[in-house]
Amino acid sequence: MAKKIELSRFLDVFYIPEDDDDCPVERGETFCSSRCGCECTRKEFDRAVKGARSIVKRLNKVGVGWKGRVWENCGWQFGADSGSVRVWGDSTLSTFNCMISDHVDGGGGSMLWTSGISATTPEEAVRHAYSAMEDRLKSFFGAVRQAALAIDDQDHVVRMATRILGG
Repeated sequence: MAKKIELSRFLDVFYIPEDDDDCPVERGETFCSSRCGCECTRKEFDRAVKGARSIVKRLNKVGVGWKGRVWENCGWQFGADSGSVRVWGDSTLSTFNCMISDHVDGGGGSMLWTSGISATTPEEAVRHAYSAMEDRLKSFFGAVRQAALAIDDQDHVVRMATRILGG
């Protein structure tokens, strides 16, 4: 028999879906939503909650606004978001990745930058993604500058950069 679990104590890391089909239910060892169907376990969920809280605790020491996130995707996954930055870890908290997207809530959208490098700490994962983003922007603005020189309109580069960066 399926048993609904009180999820309110996990609100710091888990968004409780409005649709009952998205809410996990406990059936013996299984703790999974009917839409997932991968027989996720309560033990995996608890590990993901702990992982998300651990990442948040670490990243809020070096930055601000980090919020934990636990989600189902053929197993319980976890990470943390701050604005458009998302960090996620593996189940052993030994490997972390980061992406920067075009969504300010960290979820969905288009991935704009990720280093593609797995890091050993969440902080290192953020640095890798930021470095990749910075390198890409330098390359992009260098190409724009060359195009502006080709048409002898250097002021165009300044106007475009100002417009893009909202200045």
